[in-house]
Amino acid sequence: MFVNFSEETRHLLKQAEREKEELNHPYVGSEHLLLSILKDSKLAPILKKHRVTYKKFKEKLVSLVGIGTKKNEFTLYTPLLKRVLENAVIEAREDNSKSINPEILIINILDEEDGIAYTILRSMKINLEKLYFELRNIKNVKNNKKRKLLIEDLGVDMTKLAKENKLDPVIGRDKEISKTLEILLRRKKNNPILIGPAGVGKTAIVEGIANLIISNNCPVFLKDKRIISLNIFQLVSGTKYRGEFEEKMKTLIKELEDNDDIILFIDEIHTMVGAGGAEGAIDASNIFKPALARGMIRIIGATTLDEYKKFIEPDAALARRFQSVNVEEPSIDNVIKILKGLKPLYEKFHGIIISEELLKDIAILSEKYLNNRFEPDRSIDVLDEVCAKASVSENYNERKKRILSERLEKIKKEKIKSLSKRDFKRAYELKTEENKLINSFKEIKIDKKNVTKKEIMDVIRAKGNIMFFSAEDKGTEFYKSFEQELNNVVYGQEKNIKKLIRSLRKKELLEKNCCYSILVNGNHGVGKTLLAETFSKKLVNEKNIIRIDALEYNEHHKISKLIGTTAGYVGYDNKNNVFEKVRTNPNSAIIVDNYEEGCEEFKNLFMRILQFGKLEDASGKMIDFNNTVIFFITSDKANHKQLGFSKTKKQSLENDNHLFSKVSVSIQMNDPDDLTIKKIIKDNINKTINKYKQIKINYSESIINDIFNKICLTKDYGSIPKIIENEFEFKIMDAILDNKKIINIKSIKQIDEVGSFN
Repeated sequence: MFVNFSEETRHLLKQAEREKEELNHPYVGSEHLLLSILKDSKLAPILKKHRVTYKKFKEKLVSLVGIGTKKNEFTLYTPLLKRVLENAVIEAREDNSKSINPEILIINILDEEDGIAYTILRSMKINLEKLYFELRNIKNVKNNKKRKLLIEDLGVDMTKLAKENKLDPVIGRDKEISKTLEILLRRKKNNPILIGPAGVGKTAIVEGIANLIISNNCPVFLKDKRIISLNIFQLVSGTKYRGEFEEKMKTLIKELEDNDDIILFIDEIHTMVGAGGAEGAIDASNIFKPALARGMIRIIGATTLDEYKKFIEPDAALARRFQSVNVEEPSIDNVIKILKGLKPLYEKFHGIIISEELLKDIAILSEKYLNNRFEPDRSIDVLDEVCAKASVSENYNERKKRILSERLEKIKKEKIKSLSKRDFKRAYELKTEENKLINSFKEIKIDKKNVTKKEIMDVIRAKGNIMFFSAEDKGTEFYKSFEQELNNVVYGQEKNIKKLIRSLRKKELLEKNCCYSILVNGNHGVGKTLLAETFSKKLVNEKNIIRIDALEYNEHHKISKLIGTTAGYVGYDNKNNVFEKVRTNPNSAIIVDNYEEGCEEFKNLFMRILQFGKLEDASGKMIDFNNTVIFFITSDKANHKQLGFSKTKKQSLENDNHLFSKVSVSIQMNDPDDLTIKKIIKDNINKTINKYKQIKINYSESIINDIFNKICLTKDYGSIPKIIENEFEFKIMDAILDNKKIINIKSIKQIDEVGSFN
C-alpha cells in the first residue's frame, strides 16, 4: 500500500508515529496524522488561515485524551486511520494519480466525519466545508498538472515561448497571417496549410500568430488559445508493436477534440503521409482525415510546393481538407524592413552595433550573389554570421587588455616564486607592479564593436565562392595587370585582349544583372581555349570552371546531361547534371568548346540562358546564370566562317547568327605572325627544358626554324606542343635513360651527347 504514497506523505506518517510516542499513546490515529501535518507540511499555512495551528490542536488533543503514563513498544494504526488510508489509495487510482499527497488524507478524514481529529476540528468552530472545498481545489490543480496531455508531452507550446519572449518578431507577413486566421475561423475545413519555398518564413507566420495571441490586439476567437508544434517522428517513435501507433493517434485526436483551446502546428506536414503505415497499417494522414472533415480539430501545416504536389495533392481526400496559403518570397524592401526589425535582437545577442545602411547592403548583396537560396532566410543568415564575425574580431583595447592579463599572470607567478625563496624585496617590487597593472586593466574600457562593410563582403564572398564583387572592388590596377597577364599567356592577341578587358569593365561598372558571355572565334591553335581558361581562373575559383565540349551534344537527347532527365525516364533521380553545379555555385565559369558542332536543342538551351539569364532544369528548379561567365569557342573551317564574322552570303544556322547578337562581346582571334609563332615555339621549348632540371640541355636556334617550317606547311598552330614532344622531348628522355649529363641539340634530326653520370 505504501508504494503509492508520496515522499512527503511517508514522512508525515513517520512523524505521526513520533507524535504518538511523545504523548505515550497506545495507537496512531487520525489526530496524530493531523498533528504531524500541522507541524511539518506545506499545508500548514492553509490550515493556519482557518485558525488551526500545531500548538492549539495539541492543546485540545491533550485536554481531550490526555498523556499516557508509559511508552508502548508496538505501533498500531486505528481502524479509522486504516480506512482513511485505504480510501485515499482508491481515490488516487480513480484520479489516475501515481501518488497520494497530504491533502487527500485530510479530505478523507473530513469525509469520514468521525474520529478524534474531526471532533477537535469541530470544537475549534472553523468552517469545515470551506476548508474541504479549498483542499479539493488544491488536489484538482495538482492532478491537472500531473495529468499532462500527450500532445503537451510530445509537442512544444509556441504560445508559452511567445510569453517568454523566445520568439523573434514577424515583419511584413500581415497578409498571410490574416488569411491563415480567416481559415481557422471557418466552421469546417478550418485547417490552413502554408506552402512556399524553404526559407521564406512559413514557420515564422505561425510564430507571428503565437505572438498575436498573447498581445492586446488578439482577436476574440484566439483568446486563450494555444499553438502546439508537433513533429510526426515524435508520434512514430516508441511504437514498435502493431496497434501502438493507432492508439497514440487516437489519444492525440481525442485530446484535440476535448481541448478546443489547442491549435496543432505540424511543420513538414507531408511527412504524415505514410507515417506509421508499415505492414498494411493505416498511416497518420488517413487517421487524421475524419477529424479534419468534422472541423473538431484545427491543424496548421507547412510544406514546400514540390512536397505538397508529391505527397498531399495526389491524395485528393486529404488535400481538400486543407486550405492552402501561398507564402512567397518577400521583396527587397520587405527584407530590409525585416532586418531592421531583427537588428536589436542580434545587436544584443552578439554585443555589437550595425548601422541601417549596412542592412541594405546585406539585402542587396545577398540578392545578387547568393541567389541559390530564398529570402528572408538568406539575408538573416548573412546578418547573423556578420555579427558573429564582428564579435570575435579583436580590437585595440581588447588586444591591450589581453596583453596586460598575460603580463599580470606572469608577475603573479614570479611573486609567488620570490616569496618561496624569501626574497621579500623582489616580492614587494612585483606586488607594486601588479597593483599598477590591475589599475591599468580596470581603466581600459571595451566599447561595442561596429560591423563594417568589409566584414559583410567577406562573409558573402565566402558563402558565394566569390573572388570579386565589382569594378571598384578590383580597381584600375587590377585591369591593367589582368590585361598584361593575358598578353603574357596568349601571344599576338593584344587588340582582342584589350577589347575583352574593356567589355568586362563596362559590364561591372554598369552593374547590369545579366549573364556575361564571350564569343571567341578563330583557327585551331591560336589560343582560344587558353584565353578562356586564363580569363576564367582570374574571375572565379578554378574548381568552379565547367568545361563543355559541344561534340558530345550533337544529338538532341544528350542535353539531359546538362539539365537532367524528365520524370519517367531512367536517371530522373540523378542530380549530377552539369547545370546543377551552376545552381549550387552561381559564381561559375562555363567554357563551351566547338559550339558550332552542337545540335539545335543544345544551341536553343544557351540562347534562352543569354536571353533571360535563367533556365529551368528538368525537375523544375530555376538556375540563375546572372553571375556566371560563359565562353563560346568556335573554329573557322574551309568556306564556313560563321557567327557574324564573315560577310559572305552563305551563313551558318540562324541560331549561330542570333548568338552573335546576344553575347556581351565577340572576338575574332588572328592567326599569329611569324615572330609570334617563333616566340610560342621558344616558350614551349623552354617549358620542356624546365621539366628536366637534373640534366643540362643546350639547343641551337635552328631548331626553332625547323619547327616553324613544319608549322607553316600545316597552318596547325595547335600542333606546336606535339611536335616539340615528338622531335625534341623524346630525344632528351632517351639521353637521360643512357645516363647522359649534358645534351647538345643542334637540330631536331640530330643530338650530340657529352659526358655521363658517374
